[in-house]
Amino acid sequence: MTTQEHAALRALPSVDRLLAAAQHLIDEFGRPATTAALRSSVDAARDRVRGGAAAPSHTDLITAAERRLHRAHPPPPRPVINATGVVVHTNLGRAPLASAARDAMLAASGYCDLEYDLASGGRGSRTARLEPLLCAATGAQAAFAVNNAAAALVLALAALAADRDVLVLGIGNSAVDLAVETSRHSRKTYLAMRRGAHVIPKYVRGKPVDQLDSELTSRLPARLTRWALARLSAS
Repeated sequence: MTTQEHAALRALPSVDRLLAAAQHLIDEFGRPATTAALRSSVDAARDRVRGGAAAPSHTDLITAAERRLHRAHPPPPRPVINATGVVVHTNLGRAPLASAARDAMLAASGYCDLEYDLASGGRGSRTARLEPLLCAATGAQAAFAVNNAAAALVLALAALAADRDVLVLGIGNSAVDLAVETSRHSRKTYLAMRRGAHVIPKYVRGKPVDQLDSELTSRLPARLTRWALARLSAS
């Protein structure tokens, strides 16, 4: 190490000195996160100095730490104007909530009688408010709500696919789970995929497949692991 490099390294400030000048970052991101970001900035500067670069100023180090903090702590979503012509835009949060829906979410964000019958003092049903509204809107005799599209599809197929043939496209986890649930009601269930795949159960010889998969993957390539699991499940 040359004398110039040694002097440049000694010129780098300590993290404590930088913290004393970065109170605005501490106020915004907290002391632990700010300390870690400043330490990373000093470490990166030290590596550059060893490579022949000049020592950065205190301001440059704090600015670099601030950029790190902003990358690690992105801001919350910001309102935008949808001028794309697409009303239900996935990248823009899909459809905006009506004022009544926002008020309902705010009312339900704290303690509420979600699943409690105040009249009887006993347990109630969380669908008690929703079912009459859905029935009135659709003309159905009964209604039920779930929180994702896959669950809704399982319920719909359970009601409509009895004694019918069902074709499921794909071989991912959701598709396979859907095929398994549908096979309980349908006449036949088919899985279609572009490439061949091994279909294995969740348990093989009493052990979870995830556990066997991790054990085999540490010893075998992934493709050979899947083949081995398929052979084990068939034996």
